[in-house]
Amino acid sequence: MKNKPLDEEKEEEVQIPYAAWIRNERESRGWSQRRLANEVGLTNTTISEAEKGKASRETLFILAAYFKKLDKVLTWAKDETTKQLLKDWNEMNGDEQERTLSFIRLLRL
Repeated sequence: MKNKPLDEEKEEEVQIPYAAWIRNERESRGWSQRRLANEVGLTNTTISEAEKGKASRETLFILAAYFKKLDKVLTWAKDETTKQLLKDWNEMNGDEQERTLSFIRLLRL
C-alpha cells in the first residue's frame, strides 16, 4: 500500500529526534519493519525512512497514535494546526481515539 498524503499538498518532512524512538518501539515488540508497516498501514520504505529520521507529519501521527505516544510527538510541533490536533486528541477518550485511528486507516486505502 502506497503512503498517500491526506491532502493534495506535498507533505513536509519533519526533522526531529524520533528515529531511535520509532526503532525502539518496534524492536521492543520483536517486530520487523515489514510487520510494523503492515500493522499501521504504511510501506516498508516509509518505516525505514522514519527510522532514519525522515518522516512526514502524517507518518509520525500514525506511528505515535498507534504506539499511544501521540502527545509526545505532537509536543515537538511548532505550527498551530498540529498544536490544535494535540489539544483535540488529548480531549478525546480512548474509544474516540480508536475510532479516529480507524478512520485514518480507512483514508489510506
